[in-house]
Amino acid sequence: LIIFGLLVNETLAEFLQGYIGSSVSTAIYIVFFEIPPYAVIFCIGYICLRLKRNELVFLGGVSLTCFLILVVYYKYKLGFIPDTQGSKYPPLLYYTSYSIFMLLCCFAIREKLASILSCNKYFETVFSFVANNSLWIYLWHIIFITYFNIAHHEYHFMEKYLCAYLGGVLLTYVQ
Repeated sequence: LIIFGLLVNETLAEFLQGYIGSSVSTAIYIVFFEIPPYAVIFCIGYICLRLKRNELVFLGGVSLTCFLILVVYYKYKLGFIPDTQGSKYPPLLYYTSYSIFMLLCCFAIREKLASILSCNKYFETVFSFVANNSLWIYLWHIIFITYFNIAHHEYHFMEKYLCAYLGGVLLTYVQ
């Protein structure tokens, strides 16, 4: 039902995007077509602790199936499999189905990861800092992302990723 709703949302958004011209219609577009996919991901993350294991597996299976169908569709239609980040702004079903599946995978290994991290005090401290300051790290990393979007030099993806992430962490720590 969630996936179907997101598909309808995406189809309507694509149809109506050609009619957007004023700031009021842009605001309406954002409220009704860009926020709901992020809200769905947030709500699933929020209720993960209350869902039963079979419900989590079902939701993960539906998300993975939807994502794989879109992968096959894009491979057939475009001739290649597009990067999920290209469907992030605005969030399309391709990105949303991928992110829901990855969210549930991370949720499934959370206890094992916590036990591994607790073995080393340094890792525990670093991960605790990142977890407690993730919003600030996200906000600070935007400076680096903006620079890379403006710069005309072609940096490797990993250089950009490491610079943006570590720069965000460093600025948050200094803050």
